[in-house]
Amino acid sequence: MRDDQLGWATPCAEYDVRALLDHLFQAVVASGRRPRRRTWISATPRTARRR
Repeated sequence: MRDDQLGWATPCAEYDVRALLDHLFQAVVASGRRPRRRTWISATPRTARRR
């Protein structure tokens, strides 16, 4: 992402790209959790089941 893109609009009127990225970053930090890896039984998304 280039610096000039950070001011671009997003579908949410309250956030430009910079504010949205900051919001998402803060949510991840505040959650204190890392994303979990999931193993999929099937590669087909419609029929995939989580283990």
